[in-house]
Amino acid sequence: MAENMMADLKKRKRPSMLPLSPNDGGQMCECAACQALDDGIRSDGSRIMTTRMMTYANEMAKRITKHFPRQTFG
Repeated sequence: MAENMMADLKKRKRPSMLPLSPNDGGQMCECAACQALDDGIRSDGSRIMTTRMMTYANEMAKRITKHFPRQTFG
């Protein structure tokens, strides 16, 4: 995903903020490694994914700012 975002950044004529939030209602990865980052399960059975989302956002920011140091995220 970081590679895709960086390829898109190279094509843009002006800087823009990159979103790092998941799509509403989007499907999330169900692999064991991703589920291991989850913070438990709510009473309705849905997973608490705060740590998973922040791990993803931080890793994306780290990879992208290595090549685009002034890039901002939302």
